[in-house]
Amino acid sequence: MGKAFVAISDDATSVYYNPAGLTRIQGAEFTGLFAPLFEDTNYSFLSFVHPTEEFGAFGIGMALLNSGNFDGRNDRAQPTGELTELERCIILSHGRKVSRKLSLGANVKIFTQDIASYSDTRIGLDGAMLLELRDYLSFGLNIQNIVSPNLKLKDKKETFPLTIKVGSALKSFNNNFLLGLDVEKLHSQGYKTHLGAEYWLRHRSVALRMGLDNTEITSGVGIDFEKYIIDYSLSHQNLGYAHRFSFTYVFETFAVKIQVSPKAFSPLGKYNWTTIKMDIKQKDKVKKWDLTIKDKTGATVKTYEGKGEPPSELTWEGRDENNKVMSDGVYKCLLRVVDVADNAYKSGQEKVEIITEVPEVVVPMEIGW
Repeated sequence: MGKAFVAISDDATSVYYNPAGLTRIQGAEFTGLFAPLFEDTNYSFLSFVHPTEEFGAFGIGMALLNSGNFDGRNDRAQPTGELTELERCIILSHGRKVSRKLSLGANVKIFTQDIASYSDTRIGLDGAMLLELRDYLSFGLNIQNIVSPNLKLKDKKETFPLTIKVGSALKSFNNNFLLGLDVEKLHSQGYKTHLGAEYWLRHRSVALRMGLDNTEITSGVGIDFEKYIIDYSLSHQNLGYAHRFSFTYVFETFAVKIQVSPKAFSPLGKYNWTTIKMDIKQKDKVKKWDLTIKDKTGATVKTYEGKGEPPSELTWEGRDENNKVMSDGVYKCLLRVVDVADNAYKSGQEKVEIITEVPEVVVPMEIGW
């Protein structure tokens, strides 16, 4: 994907790309990535995310850059033995929805660098946001190193410049096609562009990817086995080809999600209903389900329920169980699913507004003489 992930972020790698994207993750996830670079240098990344209903999503990650062993020399160029250089970063992440469309996130990063007998540790801070304007269109922002973890080893300093990443993402073809574009600006440096595209095949089980990481072409493939996902990517760099392998494990396979469209309607109007789409990964293992609609006081006004596999969508005409038209206001929809092992899962709440008031129209009266 050419590292174009700021607005796409929806898995455990959001810990790095955009912590605000943690709010999109519905179940606990673990991701491990390994990339052999050049000679003995390699890069590894591990992350774990756990979402909560009340306090947002929490994540922890660790990035490790191992430059391998090399021969040490003193000021007189005399051998001093074999040395090792290692850089690691522990990331503590949090993401939380502040409105239906807007999520905010932050990272606290603990950087450590070790070279031979020298070592230093510093703390950095990132801030991020994710704006989901439509189901198919989103924008992201990640400001890295707001607090810069500048490292110092003896007389050598390594600085991490303020980096601003802005991204957009567009979905189409029933969400099977995804296009992402990121622009990255490093303080006192130029711009970098990241472009990526993804297309899912075979009922969203195989993904094909292409990207442009500034000037480097990337390609990749992903295979989704529901509980775990395997990804591979290939990029051509100045020092040759770089391979990346990653593995993701989804601890809760019953990811439950609902979408309401339109978000506002009138039961007395021409289009007097809203559609509630229900997205469940393993519908065939559903034992029972119920969809409740509640008013602003928390009272249930309408319930849909059933056993076995639920439908893909339902329509609500803005009426209660007695077929009475509901009053104007905002209502909340919530889907609850129980699997065959009697484990219960809930979706996030989706809001829908009822507007029954008809605008007053004044018709001027013509008086003839």
